[in-house]
Order: sequence, then C-alpha cells, then structure tokens
Amino acid sequence: LEKAFHINELVAIVAFGAILCLFHTPNPAFDGRPTWIEWFVITIALGALLGVLFGMFLGDEHNEDKQFLALVGIVVFASGLAYSLELSPLLVNLVLGVVLVRVADPQLVKEIDHSLERSSRPMYIVMLIFAGAMTTVSGWLPWALAGIFVTARTLGKLTGGAVASLGLPCTRFDQGRGMFGHGDVAVAMALNILLVYPGDLGKTLSAAILASVVVNEIWSARLLKGLLIDTGDIRHDLELSPIRKGMESQPPPSREQGA
Repeated sequence: LEKAFHINELVAIVAFGAILCLFHTPNPAFDGRPTWIEWFVITIALGALLGVLFGMFLGDEHNEDKQFLALVGIVVFASGLAYSLELSPLLVNLVLGVVLVRVADPQLVKEIDHSLERSSRPMYIVMLIFAGAMTTVSGWLPWALAGIFVTARTLGKLTGGAVASLGLPCTRFDQGRGMFGHGDVAVAMALNILLVYPGDLGKTLSAAILASVVVNEIWSARLLKGLLIDTGDIRHDLELSPIRKGMESQPPPSREQGA
C-alpha cells in the first residue's frame, strides 16, 4: 500500500505539471512559442539544473542546521522560479530531488532525507493553514464539483483495487478501501491552482479539491485500519470495559476460596 501511495503521488505530480504546461498562458511576443511540450521540457530541465546546483552547493556539508537552511532555501528558490514561469513547483522539486540523490554523496542524501522527515509534519500544518485562509467558497458549483469528485474518486479506488487483485491470490479485492487518503500532495496542488489561476476557475477547483481532502481524511484512517486488521497485518486490541478491567486486576481465587 505504501508503494502504491508513492506511485500515485508520482503520477499525480507529473500529470499535474503537464496540465499546467498544457494550459500555459501564451505570450503573443513569442508567436505562440514555447508550446506545451516545450514548457514541459523546460520544467524537467529546470528541476535537473537546480538539483545539480544544489548538490554542488552542499558539497560535503554534514551540519544538520546548515543542511536544513540550504534545503529550505533551494525549495523556496525553485518554487518561486516555477511560479514566476507559471509552471508546477511540485514537478520542479520532484525532478530536483531525483537528480540530487544521483549527484550527491549517499550519506548526505540520508541526512537530507532525515531532515525532510523531521520537518514534513510542521510544514504540512502550515500549508493547511495557508490553504484554509486562501480558499473562498461561494455558490453551489464548488460543492457540486466536490461531490462529483469524491464520488468518482471513491468508485475509482474501489474499482482499481478490485481489478488489481484479479489473478493474484495474495491480494484482496477490497484493497482499494485502504487508499482513500489524499495526503499533502493534494493540498499543495490546490494551493498551486489558487496561485496560478486566481480567478473563479482556480477558486472553484481548489475548493473542490480541499473539500475532498477534508471528507476523505475523516474516514480514510479508519478504513485503512480495518483493512489491515482484516489482512492480519495489525492486531485488533479491544479496549476492556471497566467491569472487566476490575475483574482482571484481581488475583485469581485460591482453592480454599473456591471451595
């Protein structure tokens, strides 16, 4: 399931970056150039170049605080550069990371990965605050679009899980119920849409995505836990009632007491 989540995020980030290139605002001064394919190539090349520069900039620096500051700086720089070109910061930073692990020292990559894990949850909370503050919902269209999106995504997850289990006896046909969680990538996409398309279209799409995130986060953890219990990967420990707790805390009766 964890690998499937990572593959889903990878495909989503690449597809989202291609969509922003496809609907990129044309510049009349360049007579329709670059095309969306050229913008996509520019996105990949930009991330690769920044990954090489970041690897060269870090060198053999193993100080944790300096690594974190450099990491924040390169991510902010890459995201700002992508935003100024109306490209996807997610795809740029994804390529940056892929190139970085190829050019940097393996020990340095492990340290950067540890720094990312340590800071990911606080940064996710900050991103949620920004997303909530920037989102405005007016009219019925965002709610209708959110309902359609949630329904289609639910059916897609369940159907995909069932299809993926065909011919594989080691998998369950209902494994799709463990993949309803959105994660931070969906929130980042909603923010990206708001920044690139600040009009009514961007507000409507971002509101629908965030509504789906809220709805799915309510039940996704419970569904995933239920799936893992059914597959035997985790144990279902029932909480004892107060009466049973009191009974189990008492010592067993002796033979004389029993008689």
